[in-house]
Amino acid sequence: MFEVKQAIQNPNAKTLYPWEKMNLGQGFFAPLSGYSKPPKPSAIANAGNEWAKRRGFEWKFEAFKHTLDGVEGIQVNRVR
Repeated sequence: MFEVKQAIQNPNAKTLYPWEKMNLGQGFFAPLSGYSKPPKPSAIANAGNEWAKRRGFEWKFEAFKHTLDGVEGIQVNRVR
């Protein structure tokens, strides 16, 4: 009836943040003005950590509020 096979990644799945492009020690800045309701830094870090966990990566992300060139936002770094 059904045959069980290796899972594949959904080709239509999209992510708002560039998790896969980040190497250890790299990060990105997300301006708060880009959100109608700004997320908490911990919510963004958790999204990255869950993204990595689902893909079997032992990566960790941290996020904190930061002002860059007078723009308030959230800095997200890959720390492991």
